[in-house]
Amino acid sequence: MKHIHIECVDFNDVRNKHFVDSSIKDLCDNVEAQNIIDFIKETMIFISNFSVFILMFLFTLYSRLIALILLSEVLPFISDFHI
Repeated sequence: MKHIHIECVDFNDVRNKHFVDSSIKDLCDNVEAQNIIDFIKETMIFISNFSVFILMFLFTLYSRLIALILLSEVLPFISDFHI
């Protein structure tokens, strides 16, 4: 929680739109709840979009791995086949 709400440089612009506190205690004591909620909503959109990107990337790698395995199993039979 501290990393995303206070330290993460990737969220500096979003964080500065909603609050500028330097500790979790200051954040909890000085920032209106709606500002924290808005920050969480905005950062969760980024995180979920990034997660979808990572999942798509992993699926692509997995698909290619399966294709290579299948080809390595099938190619010997094709090269041995003579008409």
